[in-house]
Amino acid sequence: MSVSNKSEKCPFCSADLELGCIMGNIGTLNGGFRWYAGEPSVARNALGIFALGGEEVGEFGVLKGPFMRGWRCTQCRKLFLNY
Repeated sequence: MSVSNKSEKCPFCSADLELGCIMGNIGTLNGGFRWYAGEPSVARNALGIFALGGEEVGEFGVLKGPFMRGWRCTQCRKLFLNY
């Protein structure tokens, strides 16, 4: 899936996908989102940018904050994000 205005279909239920983005808090110091394998943990959340591991994903825009572009399926409630 590429970010464009053309209609995309959900690979799970074939419904039309909605183009958009998710946004983080503009006060985030690391400028984006981090991906960690496994379950969420309070330690990773509390340590923020100082947490070990993970991979930086998403983008940071001045006056926008952290964001990730992608699509959502309102039928099966899945997100498809680019990073």
